Amino acid sequence: VQAWRHVVDRFRALHATNVRFVWCPNVTWRGSTRTTYADLFPGDRYVDLVGVDGYNGGRDLDWGGWQSFADIVDTSLDALAALSSRDVWIYEVGSAEAGGSKAAWIAEMWTALAQRRQITGLVWFNERREADWRVDSSPQALAAMRAGLGSLAAR
Repeated sequence: VQAWRHVVDRFRALHATNVRFVWCPNVTWRGSTRTTYADLFPGDRYVDLVGVDGYNGGRDLDWGGWQSFADIVDTSLDALAALSSRDVWIYEVGSAEAGGSKAAWIAEMWTALAQRRQITGLVWFNERREADWRVDSSPQALAAMRAGLGSLAAR
């Protein structure tokens, strides 16, 4: 927290206006014993946006099996809401294909996002690495993403 605040103070002392400070921890997962967000958060005065990163590893990774979007992010988003009044982004999100329906997972993600108005941005991790996170890893997944994005345009 002190290091974060020091860096922000330095930028502000230099009148840097082209910088935004984004505080984005990984989601808290079942069985996690790490330090709480409250212990790590530098305060709204020192951040412009807050967010989380979270993934559904399905069967591809040993992160607890197939989990819904809500299972992955809800606890963390509730913790952020208790700490900050800033807008929230999902800065990295993705789902593997193996273990369930990625298309259904994406559709459920859009439904969950619509219920949380404080979320103002989302970045899909569109890479093939330890799992195939790409949004077009199947025609069904791509169709679900397009449908979700289309629902945003209708709002």
